[in-house]
Amino acid sequence: MSPSESPMGEANGKNLRERAATVRKLGIPPIVQGMVDISTSPKYKPHNPNTAMEIHSTLLGQDPEGYAKGCVALGTSTEALPVGQISAKDILEVISQAGYWHIFEDAEEVANYLGPFLRDE
Repeated sequence: MSPSESPMGEANGKNLRERAATVRKLGIPPIVQGMVDISTSPKYKPHNPNTAMEIHSTLLGQDPEGYAKGCVALGTSTEALPVGQISAKDILEVISQAGYWHIFEDAEEVANYLGPFLRDE
């Protein structure tokens, strides 16, 4: 997955807090298709029809309260994550036109980036 904006903008924060309330009241299933629709890139949908199924499975496998807590934490954050302070060897690559689910949308490109990193090349 790709990182969210940091800090979360007001509109996105409100959406996340509302999603948390929905999940707490009705569970994960009501939000799944909407998440697939808004968080995947149109570029990959015709080329990888399994993407939606994989995201459905991933979301449905989440503990609803844990998912809601994550939404609230992101949706109420007011400080930027200090990513500029990362001192460990890290990797930052942009996968062209992907949504938030890079590994499901384009596993081959993710592997191309991670392979050399994991082999320490």
